[in-house]
Amino acid sequence: MLLPIPPVISAVRKPAAAGKKTFEIMVGFTPKMHFMSEWWKQLYGESEGKDGKGIFPASVDMTTDLHSLVSISRMARGSS
Repeated sequence: MLLPIPPVISAVRKPAAAGKKTFEIMVGFTPKMHFMSEWWKQLYGESEGKDGKGIFPASVDMTTDLHSLVSISRMARGSS
């Protein structure tokens, strides 16, 4: 049985925000997911990104973008 998406996302995001997570990444491993990822970034960025609160949403397409974004995020946090 598949669970509805919003409750599942909520169940993951709330503890992440409480644990002081600052960003999350949606990875699309097929070009068909590109526009879904863009919609997701806009939805969560606009609804949670007010006053510097919430988790920063980022999305990448395929593994090359994923590697680049993870490297950037590690540099920003000061870890290697």
